[in-house]
Amino acid sequence: MIARARDLEASASLVNAGAIHAYPEAIESSLRLGAIALRMLRIPTVDIDQMLQDIRDWDYQPVIETPVNEDDK
Repeated sequence: MIARARDLEASASLVNAGAIHAYPEAIESSLRLGAIALRMLRIPTVDIDQMLQDIRDWDYQPVIETPVNEDDK
């Protein structure tokens, strides 16, 4: 089963329930918008495609916000 999920948490739940792939729609749409912006800046398509694949291969870790620790402010 291939599924679409709202976010990474929902994606993980779907995979745990048996989905082979579960794509987080919010992150995927953001990646696509970013790719379009990079193409407008004339970044080579092959570089953009590789970057997007790297992000997916790393389970979106490069684009996940890390919560700010109040003690670090």
